[in-house]
Amino acid sequence: MKGIKAAELRKKTGEELLQELKKQREELQSIRFTKVTGTAVAKLSKIKILRKSIARILTVINNNSKVKVIEDLRKRFKNEEKDGKTESVFSHEVKNINARRLPTNLRSKKTRAIRRALTKSQAKRVNVRILKRRLNFPTRKFAVPLK
Repeated sequence: MKGIKAAELRKKTGEELLQELKKQREELQSIRFTKVTGTAVAKLSKIKILRKSIARILTVINNNSKVKVIEDLRKRFKNEEKDGKTESVFSHEVKNINARRLPTNLRSKKTRAIRRALTKSQAKRVNVRILKRRLNFPTRKFAVPLK
């Protein structure tokens, strides 16, 4: 027995995916019930296949929702115009949108330390005392003879 392929699932609409998910879950539930009662041992090997296919369906549903959100955000915030016609660029990375406006599941993951680190503009900022010191005592330049 083989499960459903993701390529087949991507062709389906959202409602069809939800119906398929419901059908798979009901089938899994019935097989688990038969497992508890102790009848029909032959179907027990199908549990793993059903679980994987349910996971595939959920993955496709999540990807579709992310893609939809990305497209909506692009339309809402930025329409890149080239030569008078709008061009829609398709990728999972949304560009030209403020990170605070971006939903958390679409933001770049990176690492916890990088996410909490200062931004480049924050790191470049200097208070008045340091600025005066830099202006009054610039770094010295020495003439070093060439060898």
